[in-house]
Amino acid sequence: MIAVMGLGAIVERHAFWAIPNVLGSLFYGRDALRTSFGAPAAAGLALHFFAAGAIGALFGILTGEFRKTLRVLLMGTVTGLLWYYASLALLWRKLGVLGDLYASPQSMLLAHAVYGIVLGCYPSGLRSIAKRFLGEPEPPPATSGQQAPTDRIE
Repeated sequence: MIAVMGLGAIVERHAFWAIPNVLGSLFYGRDALRTSFGAPAAAGLALHFFAAGAIGALFGILTGEFRKTLRVLLMGTVTGLLWYYASLALLWRKLGVLGDLYASPQSMLLAHAVYGIVLGCYPSGLRSIAKRFLGEPEPPPATSGQQAPTDRIE
């Protein structure tokens, strides 16, 4: 997301760190408005990573058992877009004019859509990695009087 928002800021003729600096202005006030990377940008990145991590963890908890990858991909994209609209309503309105000056709505929407797509691809990628490194899971033991299949020949 940071890369997409930074490239969007460059297209809009702002510094790459404009969005993190604006987010850092929540903590540092007007001192955050600079073109270089500094403490305000680090604070803005920390806020962004915290929010993205919390939303990603919640998404992972809620979709952990889904096996249909297209459904999870769509849910991830919807989650990213919902976060975009929630951040507009809760965060960017609080920033007021600063948010409007430095944050292009198109690049913000694209960044959140990319984030949602990555969220949607993550569970299948995690299963693929787990399968590759941990191997196939053992079949569960047979219950209720059924005999478990054996591999030996008698």
